Amino acid sequence: MDTITLTFEHGVVVGFLSFATLLFIIFVFRTWIRAYFSGAPVPLATLVGMRLRGTPSALLVDGLIASRKAGHTVSIEIIESCYLANKHSIYDLKTLLESVEKHMQKS
Repeated sequence: MDTITLTFEHGVVVGFLSFATLLFIIFVFRTWIRAYFSGAPVPLATLVGMRLRGTPSALLVDGLIASRKAGHTVSIEIIESCYLANKHSIYDLKTLLESVEKHMQKS
């Protein structure tokens, strides 16, 4: 192998890592920043797990922020479990918050 081939391969690896980092920043870190500055911090690992499970992390974080601003002490895990239990009927923040309220009334 010559130097040109190795340089090209290194460029491909660096390009892929840069692209993966950019996607991480766009999809996960932005949501984490919004939650943190809204007073409802969520661990980065939880947000990554949500992305891997296919749950809409931005919607769930918005639900957590709205719940915290309303004075409820609900965790992101409860909000995610409410979403997963009713994901075929939850399409927006209002229906998500209604589902969380029903869950809190049962508990």
